[in-house]
Amino acid sequence: MVVNVRAQGVYLDWEYPGDNCGGPNDTDNMISFINYLRALNISVILAVPPEPAVVSSYDLPRAMPLVKYVVVKTHTLRLSSAVYCSGARRFAAGVFSNVRDLLPQEQRHKLAYSVSVAPDTFTAREAVMGAVSLGPSRWENYTKKAGKTHYAAICHLNVTRFLDHPECVMVHQGDSENLKVWGD
Repeated sequence: MVVNVRAQGVYLDWEYPGDNCGGPNDTDNMISFINYLRALNISVILAVPPEPAVVSSYDLPRAMPLVKYVVVKTHTLRLSSAVYCSGARRFAAGVFSNVRDLLPQEQRHKLAYSVSVAPDTFTAREAVMGAVSLGPSRWENYTKKAGKTHYAAICHLNVTRFLDHPECVMVHQGDSENLKVWGD
């Protein structure tokens, strides 16, 4: 029996036109690849980093008519060495706006931003916003990545909310010397 599996669409995360490892034709190669996928009737969602200086190498005014959406990967924004929201809206909004400003008005409706689907985990001495991280913690998870878990591992835990950070929630488990903390 022959089975023909056909994708209807792809999420394209091109690493990165114009970076140090790339070549001078990266942007043109990306556009050619998107055109090739379109010729196969495969729709494309293009992911771009949350850095306007890097995004300019994607030539979005030329790419936007070819793709269904462009996703600014704001879920990758985080403050180092502290337990804060991953991709907090207050950081994401500014970056998203800066990327949007690179686009002509008629193309901005195709722009979106991402949220994390694999919460960050930390070991900390206390479960408070801004607590210093003692490093990534390990949850019972399927992500196979230190410092990450899946929502099913933490959704049954009690949630802590913060009046000064209403977009953030936090859960924790363990004793006061070795807390496992998740923040989103």
